[in-house]
Amino acid sequence: MSATLPVTTDLEPIEDKQRLPRVVKRVLAYFVLILFAFLYIFPFLIEIGTAFKTDPDATAHAMNPIPQTWTTAAFRRLADVDFARWFTNSVIVALCVTAGRLFFDSLAGYALARLHFRGRKAIGAAVVAVMAVPGVVLLIPKYLVLVQLHLYDHYGGMIIPLLADAAGVFIMRQFFISIPLEVEEAARIDGAGTFRVFWSVVLPMARPALITLTILSFQSS
Repeated sequence: MSATLPVTTDLEPIEDKQRLPRVVKRVLAYFVLILFAFLYIFPFLIEIGTAFKTDPDATAHAMNPIPQTWTTAAFRRLADVDFARWFTNSVIVALCVTAGRLFFDSLAGYALARLHFRGRKAIGAAVVAVMAVPGVVLLIPKYLVLVQLHLYDHYGGMIIPLLADAAGVFIMRQFFISIPLEVEEAARIDGAGTFRVFWSVVLPMARPALITLTILSFQSS
């Protein structure tokens, strides 16, 4: 009669040693993510706290999200102004500008990425150069043009100048370049034209870029 002896291996200590660095890395990764999340959320918390501050408190403690003296005076003042009209204007402008940028930026980005025409590289360089120009520099020229076109104090004056932007064109162009050409060639073999290939084949594949452009456009407009 033979006794069964327990089998011992060195795998468990090795697994424990490997598990510990993974846990530490995961904890550090979550810590970094939470830190960056707080940095992004903190300005929003300041805005909420400032809404409940008095004017002297908001000036003296601008970076403190907790009011020294709580008040709802700012919300009561909204009853004396046409806040509903302001909100409606913001919604109309934001939706129209976002839709326009998604359409025109994607069209321009696809043209610069796929279509071969004279001056394409120059236009691409010009788009990158425009991105380096601060938007504040263009405020006065835009205002003068809108006055000349009789678009001042009009929805068109707030929407038309923002329907396309260089950053959106650049984002869409870079994403379209990463899409394999074989996908478009297969669609052309099936008889699809250039716009059909763009609209039905390439654009649905550019969903991550479109989502990014939607967020940036809505937030900025």
